[in-house]
Amino acid sequence: MTDAGEQPHKVRGWAQGVVQTLRFALWHPSRLYGRPFTGAVDWRAIHFAIGVTALVPLAEQVLLYALIPLVNSMLPLPVLVLFLPPRLSAEELFRAVVLVPGMLPILLMVYAAVLHALLWLAESGERGYGVTLQCACFCMGSMVFRLLPYGGGYVAATWWLGLLAAGLHYGHGSPWHRVLPVVALHVAAFAWLVALANGWVDRPPL
Repeated sequence: MTDAGEQPHKVRGWAQGVVQTLRFALWHPSRLYGRPFTGAVDWRAIHFAIGVTALVPLAEQVLLYALIPLVNSMLPLPVLVLFLPPRLSAEELFRAVVLVPGMLPILLMVYAAVLHALLWLAESGERGYGVTLQCACFCMGSMVFRLLPYGGGYVAATWWLGLLAAGLHYGHGSPWHRVLPVVALHVAAFAWLVALANGWVDRPPL
């Protein structure tokens, strides 16, 4: 039976493990992407992606309510709205913290299948679908940059693209000239979505 005194050490050890994984995912991809795992997929990577996806919107709301009293007297309301994330209702927060992370494994598996097909066309993906899925999961660590005020989402998306390129390169051992064309397709799609969101291009007819 586990001693009750060991529980804080286990929690502390789990938290340190999450922080270390996040640090490696963001700053040292060569030490994390492509690491060995048992089974068809790396469930540790999937759990990491779920955890980050659930915690980031929750942390955004905590920071929002913590910062408003501090900066409300220093910045006018229009500037304040620009620099802080939007407030979420209870329903929206439940969707962001519970429903989206719960659906994330399926979404990542489908995305990784498409990504692996693109790698196959580029004569890459040498280590199989499981490593491609692992890369897609660890790239989700870039979501922490959403916590940056005003433009954190763009920083997160840019960092995600860099992590995707590095992850596929180190994970599969693929040369850069086979990985970068696949990432370039993501850049083109991202640029189109940004232009569509800002009204710079017309929406395609349904």
